[in-house]
Amino acid sequence: MELPLVNVSTCELRFVIRFFTTKNETAVNIHRNLVTVYGEGCMSIQMVRRWRSWFLEGRQNLYDDERSGRPVTATDNAAVAAVRNVMEADRRVTINEIMIRLPPGIEIGRSSIGTIMLDVLNFRKVCAIWFPPFLEIHRRDGDQLFSPIVTGDESWVHQSTAETKRQSMVWKKPEEGVPKKAKFTISAGKVMAIAFWDCKGVFFIDYLSPNTTVNAARYCEVLTKLRTAIKRKHPGPWSRKVLLVHDNARPHAARTTQTLLENFKWEIFTHPSYSPELAPSDFHLFPALKLHLGGNLFANDDEVQAEANHWLRRQDTAWYNSGIKKLLQRQIEIKKNAYITPNGIYEFQVMPFGLCNAPATFERMMDKILKELNYLNDIVLPLNIKKCIFGTKLIRVFGHLSYDNGIYPDPENIEAIAKFPTPR
Repeated sequence: MELPLVNVSTCELRFVIRFFTTKNETAVNIHRNLVTVYGEGCMSIQMVRRWRSWFLEGRQNLYDDERSGRPVTATDNAAVAAVRNVMEADRRVTINEIMIRLPPGIEIGRSSIGTIMLDVLNFRKVCAIWFPPFLEIHRRDGDQLFSPIVTGDESWVHQSTAETKRQSMVWKKPEEGVPKKAKFTISAGKVMAIAFWDCKGVFFIDYLSPNTTVNAARYCEVLTKLRTAIKRKHPGPWSRKVLLVHDNARPHAARTTQTLLENFKWEIFTHPSYSPELAPSDFHLFPALKLHLGGNLFANDDEVQAEANHWLRRQDTAWYNSGIKKLLQRQIEIKKNAYITPNGIYEFQVMPFGLCNAPATFERMMDKILKELNYLNDIVLPLNIKKCIFGTKLIRVFGHLSYDNGIYPDPENIEAIAKFPTPR
């Protein structure tokens, strides 16, 4: 049996109706033949009767007649020119405002204006992209912008840190085996390091005492020490022209911290998102420091602090300057992967295929949402009893049966495949 024809034009169907009409076929027989050749839905029996009666009356034209009514004038040259003039005068104009501002004699509807804007003039209305003031200032002042920038952040420094794969690479001959190394875990002994620096070097390094954390009060003490260090290193008016770059962590964004910075008359690097890693320390200073400490084992916190201080002091001005300039490129590229949530705008600081700090990010999010609650003990998640199974050794899921001793295909699916009819 031949398959029905597809993608058939309406004129072809009407030609077939006219052919059978000249042979005195009834409308029912004509429709049956159309369905046999062209398939169901090609044309209804009512439409076949209508065209058969028209052909019996002597109609020869297979095309639709021109419809009466108002001629199409909404997209003529005059209307298009009028809409273009109004739009180019004000790119923020709305369609309703365009209707009001059209000159006398141009009377077109709202839908016609939208058709002209989208299809004829090929315009699309988009929202403006947030452009950091930092980039605008750089366009104006060039690299002089980097001089007053002071950036800092805090991070854990461990007494023992695993070396990276690249650090463990060695040369070997073809007949030699691949060297092996023991599994290395990060030690529990660690100290919180706080570092502030600019394009020329380190201003201030501080370490928290054991069993302490960074809160608003502690961070204000650090900022006060930083101010003293800046005045000592750069006495004069420059110490008051500070552009502070730090992230949006809670101690940094607290009211007491903001009040202290206002008293210092320091300018704060503004950023619209809550992203936790905004400071160059997160993507330049601390990763390089931890890479240097990788594979080393220190006996106590004092040795870790001494080695960290020695390494930071040993870096030249060019290294610190390159870290500050990375901030410019990140601000250019970072908006491309921003996303909006009900709580604000977030931006990925690394490639969004996986978050290396996912556990800490989750903990920080839950602490912010639930605040004082212990979400593992105090929050009881509601369960849908109809979807829950308790005390069973068998679960049917995704076409398989999950037993306590393994997973096997569902016998019902096997039976359905075995009884599947043989294709002809």
